[in-house]
Amino acid sequence: MELQRIAQLLEASLDPRQNKQAELALRHEEQKPGYSVCLLQIVATESFSNTVRLASALCFKNFLKRNWTDEEGNHKLPQNEVATIKQELVGLMISVPANIQSQLGDAVGIIADSDFWERWDSLVDDLVSRLTADNPTTNIGVLQVAHSIFKRWRPLYRSDQLFTEINHVLQKFGTPFLSLLESTDKSIEQNRTNKPLLRQWINSLNLMIKLFYDLSCQDLPPVFEDNLQAITSLLQKYLTFDDPSLRSDNDEESGPLEFLKSAILEVLTLYVQKYEDAFGTHVEVFVASSWNLLTTTGQETKYDILVSKAMQFLTSVTRINQYAQAFNNEANMGQVIERVILPNLALRDSDMELFEDEPIEFIRRDLEGSDNDTRRRAATDFLRGLMSQFEKLVTEVVFKYINHYLTEYSADPVNKWRSKDTAVYLFSSIAATGSITASQGVKSTNPLVNVIEFFQNNIANDLVSDNAVEPILQVDSIKFLYTFRTQMSRDQWRDAFPLLVRHLASSNYVVYTYAAIAVERVLALVDDTRQPIVLKDSVAPLAKDLLEHLFKLIEKDNTTDKNQAASKLQENEFLMRCVMRVLIVIKDGVVPLTNNVLKHFVGITEIICTNPSNPRFCYYHFEAIGALIRFAAPAQPQAVENTLYPPFATILRDDVQDFMPYVIQLFAALLEANPSGPLPEYYKSLIPPILTRDLWLSKGNVPALVRLLSSIIARGAADIIANNQVVPVLGIFQQLVLLKSTDMYAFELLECVLTYFSPSVLEAYYVPIMQALLTRLEKNKTEAFSARFVRLYHFVSAKGDQGLGTDFFIKIIDQVQSGIFVPLYLNVILPGTRKLARPLDRKTAVISLTKTLADSFAFAETYKKGWAFTCNALLEFLLNPPIPSSTDDLIADHDVDDMSFGVGFTQLTTIKRPSLDPWPDITNVKIWVTQYLNSANARGNGKIINYAKERLSPEESKSLSTFAAWTNQKATLETIRSSRGTLKGILQVPDMQVMDRQQTEYAVQNTMVKSDNNLCSRIQALAQEIQGMILPFLIKLSLHPGKVYFGNTVGINFLPGLLKIPNHTLHREVVTTLFANNTWVLPQGKVEEAELLFRLPQPLLFRIKSLELTFSWNDAWSFSSCWPLKSFSDIASERCVDKEPVDEARLEREYYDELMAQTIKVLRTWRDKYDLLRGLPLEHLKLDFSAAQGMDDLSPNGGTFFLYCAHRSNTASRRTWRLWLLPICSNT
Repeated sequence: MELQRIAQLLEASLDPRQNKQAELALRHEEQKPGYSVCLLQIVATESFSNTVRLASALCFKNFLKRNWTDEEGNHKLPQNEVATIKQELVGLMISVPANIQSQLGDAVGIIADSDFWERWDSLVDDLVSRLTADNPTTNIGVLQVAHSIFKRWRPLYRSDQLFTEINHVLQKFGTPFLSLLESTDKSIEQNRTNKPLLRQWINSLNLMIKLFYDLSCQDLPPVFEDNLQAITSLLQKYLTFDDPSLRSDNDEESGPLEFLKSAILEVLTLYVQKYEDAFGTHVEVFVASSWNLLTTTGQETKYDILVSKAMQFLTSVTRINQYAQAFNNEANMGQVIERVILPNLALRDSDMELFEDEPIEFIRRDLEGSDNDTRRRAATDFLRGLMSQFEKLVTEVVFKYINHYLTEYSADPVNKWRSKDTAVYLFSSIAATGSITASQGVKSTNPLVNVIEFFQNNIANDLVSDNAVEPILQVDSIKFLYTFRTQMSRDQWRDAFPLLVRHLASSNYVVYTYAAIAVERVLALVDDTRQPIVLKDSVAPLAKDLLEHLFKLIEKDNTTDKNQAASKLQENEFLMRCVMRVLIVIKDGVVPLTNNVLKHFVGITEIICTNPSNPRFCYYHFEAIGALIRFAAPAQPQAVENTLYPPFATILRDDVQDFMPYVIQLFAALLEANPSGPLPEYYKSLIPPILTRDLWLSKGNVPALVRLLSSIIARGAADIIANNQVVPVLGIFQQLVLLKSTDMYAFELLECVLTYFSPSVLEAYYVPIMQALLTRLEKNKTEAFSARFVRLYHFVSAKGDQGLGTDFFIKIIDQVQSGIFVPLYLNVILPGTRKLARPLDRKTAVISLTKTLADSFAFAETYKKGWAFTCNALLEFLLNPPIPSSTDDLIADHDVDDMSFGVGFTQLTTIKRPSLDPWPDITNVKIWVTQYLNSANARGNGKIINYAKERLSPEESKSLSTFAAWTNQKATLETIRSSRGTLKGILQVPDMQVMDRQQTEYAVQNTMVKSDNNLCSRIQALAQEIQGMILPFLIKLSLHPGKVYFGNTVGINFLPGLLKIPNHTLHREVVTTLFANNTWVLPQGKVEEAELLFRLPQPLLFRIKSLELTFSWNDAWSFSSCWPLKSFSDIASERCVDKEPVDEARLEREYYDELMAQTIKVLRTWRDKYDLLRGLPLEHLKLDFSAAQGMDDLSPNGGTFFLYCAHRSNTASRRTWRLWLLPICSNT
């Protein structure tokens, strides 16, 4: 009866009319012991229908995902149930149909992730014992189980643990596997006339080839290396194998032979890429076989995967110079283009059928990059592989064919449009070099072609023409812009963007979808300064019509059938992504359009929630709603809330699992958009369901629920207290803090509780809260948990004015366990404080440490040594004070292909919660610390100074005094700056930094002074105005002229009459004196800034003050490894060859230009550059060694300055150095 009832529920779960109730009932059955075994029994019972058995296998797999192990890897099921599953699963998988076998194979993989091999060490022996020499059905089941386990190795990083597991398998499985390979080959020969058995043996061999790949994916197994000759002979045999009985009658569907040969080619590609030293002697025969396969295989769709794999193999071969040389002549290259590339690049009739009948599938195959097995993609990759070896040859040969096809089209545009499509695709294949990214398209191009010129001459007309243009050519033109979008300037996009928008009105599905894709990607494009290429002002006037048309395209073709309507509406995620991007770009420009946009969003939400079928569309849909909330809700919160609440509440009520995390995030964003005022009634009604345990069981809901609950507490703390809901809130915290996967969100919720609930409300719960935290810290501590605990301590300690503070924290700790605070502070809090990296966390720590020194009675009277430790920690922070993070309004662009929809939480980036600063009024922590300590010192009659004298060493006390004096002087300058109009108008000073503590010299950093004709007089006026003030320090102006390059101009004026760079004498000044009055000397690259120093109240004195110098990989170790300099005679000879008239004066200038450029870029090794610095009267220096070589033994001894290396990290790809230059004094 138990099996029958569960089977009935499984059958009901397949019925859309009752699936919700059935799924809830199944979740209830999960709680009963033996549930998983019941599911396996249903799978094994042939009296049940195949659909019920398949549903049971799927339910079993999903049950194991949730319930096999906990976060620590311990089994959640009873041990007898675990043992039964392991004992029965392999045998069951062998006996069930293929579709059920696939689900059970996934379940085996789930178990293997946690248990194989240590807790399931009998599995390999069990598999080997079941292999037979005469039963392909049994072998297929066994091999499927093995493949389910071993394929997990393919994407993993190499590790000792991984190789231990692989060696365990190879010791037991390697030899029997090779024996089975041999016996399977014999069985295939023996059954050539028995079609059913032959197919089974071929399918078994296909699985064995996949396993061969699995076992070889990390390293070449010795057992395979020892038998490589026999293995390659077998691979070669079946790569050329043919049998009429194995051929597929369906031109669309691949048969077993195509799948087998494709698997063999995958193995060959792996071995060429990873084991060429062992496999190299066998490559030529496989190249010949692959070439023969490519030139004899037909154009039918069923061969696509085979042809693609063959070209992928040849692509891997071309990367090895030894084999690539076979293509290094025009004749052979022409053969490759004609016989392999062109047949597989050209559009086929089947492609056009897909274009017309299944346009969305055509787009996804052609555009997304998920089309690795399409012929066009493989041919393009093959061509680019050849390009990487023979760029000039490939370009010249391919251009002959491009011109040929363009000529064909010109002669007969009506009938030869496919020729132009081929030409455009060929050009795109050779024009793009390097990687093509989803965010930017082609980033680098073939220097032998001109992308923009080709577009203007051959493609642009298809984009702008009002005459009938073949749709595929319109698609080609749009795709060309999409692919090469970063190669176009802002001005070029100003002309091209409206043309893309115009094609959204096309009646052709593929054309308007490609237009939407291109529009969205171009709107997301930014320049090097993170400014949009297409500005908001260009889009806002079009926004109303653009959005309306996009919604019209999304919503068209609706039917009365709800499920069919939902499926059709979600089909085209590219349109919804474009809607999202338009809303992001126009920002608050959506406010006048809010009502209309809301109407569309609500209608779409109501349709798709009945049957969510396309996770990408749904993701972009809710991102778009998030963008609307972000930019429109602050202006009209009530309208947005009232409109969105009903469909969102319906999703929560109907438990639409796919949408729950999205809707919860959006509810929170709605609340945060209107932070003032009482909590609306419909949010009050959400509190009880939010506080129920069931909603928190799904880990994907947790981040969103914590954010929503925190937002509700911020607006409705009084309501929660009045309704006695504080305990359930704390119960949620206690539930979250127990698990590693949710403990960070527990801290987030706790900080919200501590902020908005008064201490009197929480008084009875402080000790249990602390007990829960300390228990985790003691029994199940992780580095992340410790760091988050330290952040919580500083959060509490910094809020002494809100009833919390350091002494409050100590009091609660002592109630949990007396005396535990000292080891906790010394071993966890102080070390963790020094590791804080985020600016906001460091700022909180500075405030916390300062208030501890100034206000804590416990540290003043009980923990006197702790006071000194705290003071030292504070001074360390103040040497490198936290700087507010720079903020911009760009929204991160996520690639949905990297997301795992339905597996966990998916963050909506349009409403990502910004980091909130609890202390926004404290903008300069150094000044604030000084003022706070001085105030406390005054209140306590000098207690801070006395503590410092008593508890700090003389050096530490002096550091504290010096810091206080410095910040007082800095505060004086702040006062002057804010009170003097002229000074304030000229110097926009965001922050200042000490440059020389002993001489109390201070630099005004990042000061921007606009260069104009009146600048000299303005500086003189400034000097006269502040001449009478007492300024015991120097003011340094940083004049930023922008990017100025050494070129062929005679000179560059930075400031009229003040600073001039005569280019052609610059090199001689660098080499000889290394210094000239009013000249900025930069021995490498471009001038980024000039820093001028004037001393007050003396007359203005300009001189070089600072220098930035970069050491690159191009800097050679020694002169002998440098390229030779061109001589004066070399340049003269070149001019004679070019038959140019010899102009001695011009040659001399060019010679100096050449000499300067090569000296800068080549001759100056980093050691030479280092020596150059000794001749410069520099007081401050910034060195960048991030791309340098030979830095391992940098030894700056004997110089006039001293480098202090504070941090160094070595990786295979990069060295990072952070260097400070101590003050240069005569006694250094």
